[in-house]
Amino acid sequence: MSVRERILDATAQIASEAGVAHLTLERVAEKSGVSNGGLLYHFASKDALLKAVIDHEADKFDAAVDRLMGAGMPLLEAYVEASCSTHRRIAGLAASFLAAAALDRTLLAPYQARCEAWRERLRADGVPADAVRAAKLMGDGLLVGSALGLVALSADELASVKRHMLWLMRPRYEVELLRTAEAALAFGT
Repeated sequence: MSVRERILDATAQIASEAGVAHLTLERVAEKSGVSNGGLLYHFASKDALLKAVIDHEADKFDAAVDRLMGAGMPLLEAYVEASCSTHRRIAGLAASFLAAAALDRTLLAPYQARCEAWRERLRADGVPADAVRAAKLMGDGLLVGSALGLVALSADELASVKRHMLWLMRPRYEVELLRTAEAALAFGT
């Protein structure tokens, strides 16, 4: 693990456990095993560090989706699966960031950019706009609900929610795929 990754992981752990209000650069440096100067070499400010943590967690999410797709799962299903499997792991971190973002909305910029990139990626894969919105709302709702302690699903309940979300989105997705196939066939004749 690189020094940068150790710093990001230490920041996420402190933010999850104690909240962003109790996150200091000194505490992060100590937890990650680097000097204050070493920390500042990688991240010039607490805000830069917090934004980098959001990007780091989003990178982990992207990697999970890519792994699932590599195993043969279609993008929409991989996105829903990754959303369902990630929310518990980062609920504490999300709660901490929601509190910090209430005071400084600019902290949301990396997450907003990632959300837009996901909308574009899903649409480019042929997922209809309604299904993209449903998938995003489900994933974001699950994360925020978990962060605020409003959602406490057992593994069976989460699996059921996931099945229902995919069932609700699937018909529109299949219709779009059918239209695309029909258009391709018509174009080829």
